[in-house]
Amino acid sequence: MAVKTNSSPVLHMDDPGVDEETKRRIDEVLAPDIWRGIKKQGPVSNMDKKTKKKIIRQFTPMLFWNVNRDTMDLDAHRVDIVERVLERGEMRDWELLKKCYTLEGIIEIALKIRYLTPMALEFISSVANIPKEEFRCYKWQQLLPARWGY
Repeated sequence: MAVKTNSSPVLHMDDPGVDEETKRRIDEVLAPDIWRGIKKQGPVSNMDKKTKKKIIRQFTPMLFWNVNRDTMDLDAHRVDIVERVLERGEMRDWELLKKCYTLEGIIEIALKIRYLTPMALEFISSVANIPKEEFRCYKWQQLLPARWGY
C-alpha cells in the first residue's frame, strides 16, 4: 500500500514507509525515471535551519497562504515551493528560487511536476530551452479527455 508522508504530499521512492512491492508497482505504472529521487542541488543543502527559515520568509506570503511557513523546509518541500513559484510567484520569488535550488535543480523538479498552467509551462520551457512536450505536466494533460462543450 502506498504511503504519504507528512513532509510532502507526493509519494517519493526514498520514503522509509514505501515497501518494495509499492516501488515495483509505481515503476510499472509510471515512467520509471519520474520517481527516481530528485537530487538535492544548490546551496540549500548546505544551509542551517535558521537560514532556511529566513529564506522561506522572503517569498511572497500569498504563495503559501494555506500552509504554515514556519513548518516548511526547503529540502522536504522543494517540489511544492517550485510549483507555487512557477504558478503564482513574482519575479523576485523566481530570483530567490534560483538562489536556493540553481536553475538546473529547478528544471529537474519542473520536468516532473504533474500539473502546471499553460503560462507557467511556457515560461519554464523557454527558460530551460526544453520543448514543452518533454514536461510531465504536458504529457499528463494529453492523457485527460476533453469535456464536451468546453
